[in-house]
Amino acid sequence: MTAWVILIGLAVAIVGVLAKVAVDVARDLREDREAHGGRLSRAAARRAAWTVVIAAALVLALVVWPLVLGDS
Repeated sequence: MTAWVILIGLAVAIVGVLAKVAVDVARDLREDREAHGGRLSRAAARRAAWTVVIAAALVLALVVWPLVLGDS
């Protein structure tokens, strides 16, 4: 029971961090478009893509993987 409470708390924290990351990425992309005349630079697109990949990997590592290992 304690493990589930800790895991739920961790999931809530991760969702909060992901929401913050999403807001920051959206702001950076908007600022980049404004700076480049409405077009998105390759560097900004690449940064946004890597941010999403890293965030997804963190979710897998911290939430999904322990659930999979716990059931086996």
